[in-house]
Amino acid sequence: MTGGADTEEPETWRARVMERYYWIPQGGADPDYVIWAKEIAGITRAWTFRHYKGTGTVGVMVATSNPVNPAPGDELVKAVRDHILPLAPVAGGGLFVFAATEKSIPVTVALAKDTPEIRTAIIAELNALML
Repeated sequence: MTGGADTEEPETWRARVMERYYWIPQGGADPDYVIWAKEIAGITRAWTFRHYKGTGTVGVMVATSNPVNPAPGDELVKAVRDHILPLAPVAGGGLFVFAATEKSIPVTVALAKDTPEIRTAIIAELNALML
């Protein structure tokens, strides 16, 4: 086998299954686009933007769970668009699928005790918060 994503953690799988259970497809509602995008291997997060480029358009921003670079490549973005296109009630020209872009957020932390272990733990927690 080739392609696909790494093995999914049980808790991630559980969350995905529960989300699908609670958000039953509704023929093009915002949660539908999120569900459809996340059906593509490697896409773990998606957001819908109604009227993205005017009335009757939908934008879908997608991301992976890669902690270093969560923005998917062009091939994966195209796979999401190709998957959503036949399912969505929006005409092809009204669907815009795009990768999330990195945004730097400066963080300052004042420590009472500054050790390499504490710094490593803080960085890990901040990375978990941002993803």
